[in-house]
Amino acid sequence: MKLVEAGTFSGKYAYIRLKCNSNSKKTLVVFPPSQELMYPLKLNMEIQIKRYKSLIPSDILGNVYIIGYDPNITVDTYLAEIAEDFSKFIREKIGPCAIAGISYGGGISIPFAAKYPELTERLILVVSSYALSENGVDLCNTIIQHAKNNDMFQVQLILNSLFHNPLLRAYFKISTRLKWSRMQSFRNPPSTIVNAYTHLLNHNYELKQYISRIQAPTLIIGGTKDQFLSKELYEEIDNAISDSCMMLFKNATHTVPIEKLFKVRKLIHDFLKT
Repeated sequence: MKLVEAGTFSGKYAYIRLKCNSNSKKTLVVFPPSQELMYPLKLNMEIQIKRYKSLIPSDILGNVYIIGYDPNITVDTYLAEIAEDFSKFIREKIGPCAIAGISYGGGISIPFAAKYPELTERLILVVSSYALSENGVDLCNTIIQHAKNNDMFQVQLILNSLFHNPLLRAYFKISTRLKWSRMQSFRNPPSTIVNAYTHLLNHNYELKQYISRIQAPTLIIGGTKDQFLSKELYEEIDNAISDSCMMLFKNATHTVPIEKLFKVRKLIHDFLKT
């Protein structure tokens, strides 16, 4: 994977284009998780590339686009509005493609796929659904409170604690402490995460209206112990989308894309190859 292009669109969204297999015409566009709200693409392109390099099956893809979010996002910014902004860029620059929504990005890819079927060849939802579980609501409230207190270090520790594997939890906890000072130059203001998460809480379940309208073949990947979602939410979205397949990893959490990296990569590879 090689970075060949970087830019912005609509005056507020950053994007990068990665060139993979020159013999493939397949394109994947990634709507990233809320980590991008904390550490934006515009300020840490190399970190973002490294994050997705091992997850994305570059051997079958021609181009991969990663799109960032507006650091000045407001509490009143609807995910469907972000999807509309993304659709204008994708229609003009990319054309029909596969869409991968990860966590927060799934909340944008759901209305995107429903409203713009002509642009969505395939849809991949990774640790994503149309709503937060009760535990997810509590977790978001906790994160918002720490962010309001400008304690982003604690926010990062909470995100690190989501790992099921205790060794990974310990590793990322230590890594965060060692790198925290340097990480500040790559970080958005706390208001970005506060506004985005507050909107999710204020409009929980509103994305449900889009689920049955999704026509694209859809791959759903999650874990049975997801701290933000629930097994029931995963199953409901799988049942509501007419052409879907789902893989829930037993006892896996919201960090399943990292903890089950090679298995998740193979699922995505096989899904996009067909």
